[in-house]
Amino acid sequence: MVLGSLVTRANASSTIQHAVTHALTVRPSAAIANRVASSHLLLSRWGLEHMMADAAARESFDAATREMIREKVTEANRALLAAVPIVQLTSVESAVLDTPLGEVPASTLAALEGRWESLGVATWALGLIPTMPAYYTRFDMPQVLSAARISPSHPASIAAFLEAAEMGRVPVRPDAELTHALNASEAWYWRARAQVLLALKEAVDDPSCDSADARKLPKALRDMAGRIDVSIQYAATRSLNDNLITKSLNGDFAIPDTSSAPPTPTTTAGDSTTKAEVTAWKPYSLATETEWDRMKLISENRLASFGWLLSDRDWDVSRDEVGFVNHMSSIWQPEQES
Repeated sequence: MVLGSLVTRANASSTIQHAVTHALTVRPSAAIANRVASSHLLLSRWGLEHMMADAAARESFDAATREMIREKVTEANRALLAAVPIVQLTSVESAVLDTPLGEVPASTLAALEGRWESLGVATWALGLIPTMPAYYTRFDMPQVLSAARISPSHPASIAAFLEAAEMGRVPVRPDAELTHALNASEAWYWRARAQVLLALKEAVDDPSCDSADARKLPKALRDMAGRIDVSIQYAATRSLNDNLITKSLNGDFAIPDTSSAPPTPTTTAGDSTTKAEVTAWKPYSLATETEWDRMKLISENRLASFGWLLSDRDWDVSRDEVGFVNHMSSIWQPEQES
């Protein structure tokens, strides 16, 4: 039942205004560099697993081609594993890298996809990436992989990177930049979670909704869903005023409307990465399911990275259990008087 599915999602989203009491303490450069290097190894293995699966699935490949790919991927994985003793892996990273090549479950690989966003945040925090993409745009994988100038096939490059961080030659961004980026991350995370409650409100308000089913909803959940449109309007206004979003539209966070005008590729001086200039916008509330899934993945995994970076959170935290790092998301904190 649609309403039942929305209730399940809404229950998981009921922490959107929950206060989490963790003091902000920035991890040292060396620890962040280790996270970058370890994640690099994990996601390189993620790529090798996809290469193996793709080769096996392509009907146009003959047995000789598949064997050639298998040998090259096996060689690359062997080189990758040689670099493992240099870094400190998490339990999830160790479990994946310890699994025989080609045997990592598809569900595990799917769950790891968002870690590109977590790696992107850690790489950005060290100043190795000039800007962080908007929360409706994924980090560019090649840029993330090349930013630290390390290669899994050359363990010496990893050792040199970690040594440079240990010696203070890879400084962490200033606290003010990190705090602002965290606030933006929490705002977009809140908006992604709020989308579930907005969908629940629309379902309950629909004349075709069974009123008996609606009455079965917990009162607190009904009340929160009933006010979510007003909360979104306030959050959009506050986020725009605090420069946490670039644009609001119809009392909501604005996202690209690619259905009417695909983004125009552009480049910025000093940054070779191709960007997309948005020429048409729409409210977040009109996001397609695919767009919402992508923005949810981005916001959860970036905030998970900030949770590790600026507090005592576990890097491997379940993305369903990600929460605010600030005592309360900045969009709900009292505004500072000028």
